[in-house]
Amino acid sequence: MLGKVIQIIFALILPPVIVAFRRGGGLDLVINLALTVCGFIPGVLHALWIVNTSEEDDEVTSSGAATISAGSLV
Repeated sequence: MLGKVIQIIFALILPPVIVAFRRGGGLDLVINLALTVCGFIPGVLHALWIVNTSEEDDEVTSSGAATISAGSLV
């Protein structure tokens, strides 16, 4: 996995590349491509948002699933 600083640099230079790296070729990539074509700054902002929220989403999902599973067993 690329370091956070390198991901931010890629987000500033080539926003769709880092979005594809973080989230794959799904809806987030299509949204980022559209934002980048409409105006470079919105694409950069979206890419920075993806970089900053992707790791938190992964942690919340895994810990949330464990909490829900444990709670439903009780």
